[in-house]
Amino acid sequence: SAHATNAPLALAIADAPPDVRLTLSAISDGAPARVTLHPTYEGVFALKAAPPFVPELNWPRAGMADPAGRGLTLVHEETYDPKNGWLTGWVGWGLVDEDHSRGRGNVWVAQSRGEAVLGWGPSDDI
Repeated sequence: SAHATNAPLALAIADAPPDVRLTLSAISDGAPARVTLHPTYEGVFALKAAPPFVPELNWPRAGMADPAGRGLTLVHEETYDPKNGWLTGWVGWGLVDEDHSRGRGNVWVAQSRGEAVLGWGPSDDI
């Protein structure tokens, strides 16, 4: 887990093997929170930003190759609830009709006074 108070939180997972189970909690109070996951990440995520900000997802560049070399496609689903400010969803490598929300990682990014950003890709994108 990572926590920052009155300072920006920037965290990047630089390397991770395929099928890794990552559990991450990143909380920032008073400054932006930005987390970049390695492309191998599969699992659920939840983001919360303080109003007037809306949580932001930065998906990988179009055509990103399956990091495990299996020729799979990146699939994802997300839902934003403006009443409580949470953006939740899942991401995985596979078929669109597969359920990628179980048995993998869990990432939570929360910000009490600013923006919250979650991205996928090389760590130099942060």
